[in-house]
Amino acid sequence: MSRDPIWRLVGALVGLALLALAWVSLAGPSGQPGVLASTGSGFDKLSLSGTRAITVARPADFELPAVDVRALPTRPFGGLASVFTDNVKEPYLYLGPGREMADEGDGPEVRLGLIAQLTGPAAYYGLEMQRGVDLAVAQANDSGGFEGRKFVVVPRDDLFDMGANANAMVKLIFDDGVRAIIGAVHSGNTHVGVRLALKCEVPQITSISTDPTITEVQIPWAFRCLADDRLQGRALAAHMFAEKGYRRVVLLNQQSKYGRMGILEIRSLARRLGREVLLQMAFAGGQSDFTPLARKVARLAPDAVVIWGLYREAAGLVRALRKEGLATPVLGGDGLVAPGFIELAGEAAEGTVVTYPFDSERDDPLCRDFLKSFRERYGREADSFSAHAYDAARIVIESIRKSGTNRARIRDAMAATRDFPGVTGSITFDGTGNLVGKVLLAEVRGGAFRRIGEVGDGRP
Repeated sequence: MSRDPIWRLVGALVGLALLALAWVSLAGPSGQPGVLASTGSGFDKLSLSGTRAITVARPADFELPAVDVRALPTRPFGGLASVFTDNVKEPYLYLGPGREMADEGDGPEVRLGLIAQLTGPAAYYGLEMQRGVDLAVAQANDSGGFEGRKFVVVPRDDLFDMGANANAMVKLIFDDGVRAIIGAVHSGNTHVGVRLALKCEVPQITSISTDPTITEVQIPWAFRCLADDRLQGRALAAHMFAEKGYRRVVLLNQQSKYGRMGILEIRSLARRLGREVLLQMAFAGGQSDFTPLARKVARLAPDAVVIWGLYREAAGLVRALRKEGLATPVLGGDGLVAPGFIELAGEAAEGTVVTYPFDSERDDPLCRDFLKSFRERYGREADSFSAHAYDAARIVIESIRKSGTNRARIRDAMAATRDFPGVTGSITFDGTGNLVGKVLLAEVRGGAFRRIGEVGDGRP
């Protein structure tokens, strides 16, 4: 045997040995793939300097929420899942300077930034969000503000555009001097925003954007107070596949980050559970003619159709499906949970099942008071978007009251949020700043969204 083949053989053996070592490392202490190793690393507490010190306790080990229904796997990649879960198990820490500095913004106002689409076709979401924030700030000022100073909301319109979002964020931070930012609506815009928040060291909380990766990118300044697409997708999958037994589905999503991320979890779970995805197609934002797509879906005769998009387009799509004679159950994400969906879809909306981030009929005094105050102030009913924005603003306000107006200490107080009494339910952030908890489901009955159940529990 010549020298070259011998060295090639040696190289191959070394490569196999390295692969075996990597497999053992990923498998965890049990030696079996799929068993995650818990390093136990982290911190016990973080003592912050300054007059308003906050102690952030280390939460219990956090794992991705598992849907507690029949045969829904949560770790499809064996031990390789630890690459992701270990990344979110420990709280993200901000280790930079800033906490020791004096409180900032010593003027007569404490400014809070709001960034959202406030004009254009998707302005409904942003305007509802602004109403919720304005109400929370008005109530905070009625109860004394912050040390005799009034909270003031500074709104900026990001036009549903990532470039405009970046410009608006810069103005909020440097021109307006806000202490924290609430927003945005579009997940792509929020991704841009949290990167600016990281560079400029200002806390940002979204009450609408549902892309899971917004809080999974090691940015300790980013927070979210509603269920993300991963939690919502698992809830719908549990309802469809485990409870209803649907086996053949069609997946339709809007051409946006929101649409793509939402449908991804459904598709992944369908394939892992051996359910057949007959068709997956995207539709455009602003699209009005859904007849060709509806005919294609009707010919496939699926057990269920999932729509992940905004309410206006979803309403047109549901109408087209029913016009083609398709009686198949329709399900969707929280983008459909708007009065406009029922108004535009009419009778075709009946029976649609959606993830339901806000149950306005739950028996809770805080929720009832919010609904009453909102109705008196605006002459209309509050919805999920205004309710979550209201909670987001309250979290920021209470964090400022605990920590002062120093941005770093505001961030620390927000990161310590556990069992916060929100009008949308109890709010707890995991180590990434993301909401954990159960996802509600609702069905359109008699021209209104009616709660039908809840799925999962992602508490750390």
